[in-house]
Amino acid sequence: MKQPRPMTFNNLSHCRVALVLMTVALLACLPMEAAELSAAFKANALAAMKHSSPNKRKAAYRTFQHLGNEVMEDYLTLLQQAQLHHQGAMRRAMSVRANPYIEHATAMDQLTAERERVMELIHTDWKKAPGKIRMLENEVEGIERKYKQLVKLAQARTESIDKNMTTAMDALVEIQWELTSLERLADGDTASDLPKREEIRELVLENSFEAEEWQEQREKRKLTLKSVTDEKAAREHNAACKWANNAQRDFSDHLNHARIIMGLNPMLLEEKLSEAAWGHSNDMRTGGFFSHTSPIDGKTTPAQRAKKAQFAGNWTGENIFMGSPSYSAAYNGWFGSDGHRFIMFSRGGSNVIGVGVDGGHWTMMTGRQ
Repeated sequence: MKQPRPMTFNNLSHCRVALVLMTVALLACLPMEAAELSAAFKANALAAMKHSSPNKRKAAYRTFQHLGNEVMEDYLTLLQQAQLHHQGAMRRAMSVRANPYIEHATAMDQLTAERERVMELIHTDWKKAPGKIRMLENEVEGIERKYKQLVKLAQARTESIDKNMTTAMDALVEIQWELTSLERLADGDTASDLPKREEIRELVLENSFEAEEWQEQREKRKLTLKSVTDEKAAREHNAACKWANNAQRDFSDHLNHARIIMGLNPMLLEEKLSEAAWGHSNDMRTGGFFSHTSPIDGKTTPAQRAKKAQFAGNWTGENIFMGSPSYSAAYNGWFGSDGHRFIMFSRGGSNVIGVGVDGGHWTMMTGRQ
């Protein structure tokens, strides 16, 4: 593949020469005694202001700056006409039949509402009623289907829309800068009082529904794509934990996927918290008890166990399970038990997880670092 040339002094000089030549070309269309601009001149200038090339637009602006105050009324009129043109270009760009941004935004709004509804059900105490647990499982499966569709929409190609919107946005910022600058100079302001480009960009966004909508929908799309990268990063983190076994990784990955589709942050495997969790599982298996309260001195509570393992953070919750070495059995057992499910789907707060399995005994601890 041919590599693009870096911008050198000579390249930059050529760009400036091209801009000057375009300015000269426009000036050449102007009669020598140009108190009034010809229709042809104004048509050429307007065409340049409407153009997708920033160099052609800037050549038109520069031409009028050379002509001085006598043509300012015409300049303002042409700027306003060009402004309407680029605003129309934005409307056309956003109103294409298949607009992934609009489809994604609609799907995201629907998923957000569904997530809130289902999260209320997840955090309801159903007294472990089997029918209610099956209902919850079906609801989460429905959320997963909607989430997968949302991700598909977020990954759809938007280059054509982005290109057209960026071109129109750049042109509108240029035109608004010219209009605002002319207004300020007419009021007696100096060149040092002219507006900053970022200030003008914010003004354009505020005054253009399509531009504001485009920016908002791009941010929504980024949030969906971030959830995908967050889950991937959590899997990569867990895979890189050489101290962890397959059961620990598989359980953490499975829970994180469920949390991601529900709009929650993933929790990363943490070594010291996992040591505390494994220690409690081992103590329960060898000591013949099953409880959050341990009879072992110095390890009575989850907080003591986390501290003894030198976990650098705050523990936030603990689940225990017995009966199978399978990670899915542990997950399903906790999902069907209301208080344990609340911990697995806790909002905010927890960002790390400790998992310890010894035979058929499991301990899961959540924490904050």
